[in-house]
This record gives sequence, C-alpha cells and structure tokens, in this order.
Amino acid sequence: MRALSLFSGAGGLDLGSREPDSSTWLPSTAIPRASRRCAGIAPTGACYTRTCERRPSRRAPLIVHGGPPCQPFSMGGRGAGEMDDRNMWPAFSQVISDVRPSAFVGENVRGMLRRRFRPYVEAQVVAPLEAMGYVCRWYGVNAIIVDVPQTRCRVFLVGLRSDAAHVTFADALEKGKCGLRAGARAALGLSEDGYADGPCPTVKCSFSSPRLTTSIDSGPGSMRKWRTLGIWPCGVQDTRAAASAMPVTADASLHRLCVDDVRRLQGFPVDWELLGCRSKQLGLLGNSVPPPMAECVARAIRIALQTS
Repeated sequence: MRALSLFSGAGGLDLGSREPDSSTWLPSTAIPRASRRCAGIAPTGACYTRTCERRPSRRAPLIVHGGPPCQPFSMGGRGAGEMDDRNMWPAFSQVISDVRPSAFVGENVRGMLRRRFRPYVEAQVVAPLEAMGYVCRWYGVNAIIVDVPQTRCRVFLVGLRSDAAHVTFADALEKGKCGLRAGARAALGLSEDGYADGPCPTVKCSFSSPRLTTSIDSGPGSMRKWRTLGIWPCGVQDTRAAASAMPVTADASLHRLCVDDVRRLQGFPVDWELLGCRSKQLGLLGNSVPPPMAECVARAIRIALQTS
C-alpha cells in the first residue's frame, strides 16, 4: 500500500508498517538522516523537511502515518503544549489536507490526552481533521501487549472515513494483541541469576533532556524497577563487549546495557542501522514507536480499509 511517513525518526512506524508489495514510502524526519535502513523501505521516496514546507505529490497515499514530536505534551519535555516550538501537529494536519489519504495515524505520548491539553487537542488537532471528512478516534496501546518487553503506553489518533471502519479497526486491533511472551532479561539473552524477569520501564528519550545523555532511565521510580531486573540503564555503551568491560560500580552483578540491547527492548532488529553518535542513537530509539506496536496498528488499518 502507498504510504506517506512523517516525523520518521528511527523508522519504527515504517518498519512495523511496511509490506512486501508496498509501492511508495516517503519518509520525513525532524532529525535528518536518522536511519540508513529507511532507504531500504523507500528506495525511490522523497524526503520532506521538519517544517513540511514542500508539498507531497498529488498521487494520494493510502495511509499517512507519523508521530509529531511528543516533547510538547510529555512530562520530560516540560509539557508546554501548543506554546512549544516543537509542536508539529499543525504541520501533520496540513499534510492530511494536502493529500487526503484514505486513512491516517498520528502517534504520541499518553500525556497529550491530559485535561490541560484537552481544549487545544479537541479544537486544533481533532476538529480540523474531522472537518476534512474523517471520523477520528483515539486508541491507547501498551507495548507489553504486543510482546515488547517494556511498559510503554502510547496513543494513536486514527482517522478513517466511517464509524463502521472504526468498529472493524478496533476489533482487529484487539485481536492483534498477543501479550508479553518474554521479559526484558530473556529478550536480552540473560539468565535469571536470582532476578525476577518482567517488562522494563519505559526507555527514556534523551531528546527531552537539556543535553544528550547515555542514560535511558527516567527517574528514581524507574531506576528501582531497572535494578529489580538486574539491569543498569545508565552509561549505555556502544557494544556488549564495551559494556562488559565497564562493571557497574554500585553493583557489579547488574547488566550494563549496550545500544543493541536497547534496540531489543524497543522491538527493533539489531541490524537496523542508525546514524549518529551513541547518545543520538539512544535518543532516536527512545523517541520511536516500537515496530511490533506499529505492526499491530498498521494491520488493523489495512483490515479496516479492505472491509469498509
């Protein structure tokens, strides 16, 4: 299916949504050249810049998907909402208006639906899209229900052409939830070693921090959970060998993470190549949609379009 990808970042939505017979992918990103592997998805696609000032082709895609920057609505990003310069929902709506796809998916943090943002979201995000003839609904998905070993709650604004299509979508989305088959330690190939396995806390995006870091921990509560898993989320290293050569001072039995470990915790294949230094790669991963989550949503969209 033809698709237009916006704010692609590490390519999680693209990787989870691609099909063998997809004809055109047009990746766009707020971080230029985030992933070499996006070229494998869109070998002939054009790239659009952060401000979306260039108009896409009038050959309308079947689906537009993207995750406008979440920092305006996240706790880590200071939650300035519409006053934040990083708020790109108006640009997302403009692209929908330009190309009028059969369906669209906009992803963001759960905090976007907080009461303080409700007037803006309803009047400036949802209402303009509904005025274009779309029926819009919000859907919440936790990564652990699609077998990603991480507690990561995200919301998706889905636009379809009818209420009936949403009924089909919701049913397909529910059927696509497979549950969590393995915890974080198992996903990383670690033995139990006396630690109880389970999902890890949300992998933090360092782009929300004042400076780039090599930590994916989001606070004291999160750190306690990491430690119960026997995993150390600070000072993430480039490789497993480098991580092993740097024992955790506080407790040498803790497993120090490497970038490939974070890929696994986010549901990315380890050969999904990202560009940039270690802190930038970690920021891209922490800012991304886990591919299995994207796949679950994309499959439900396809079923809704095929049956509506």
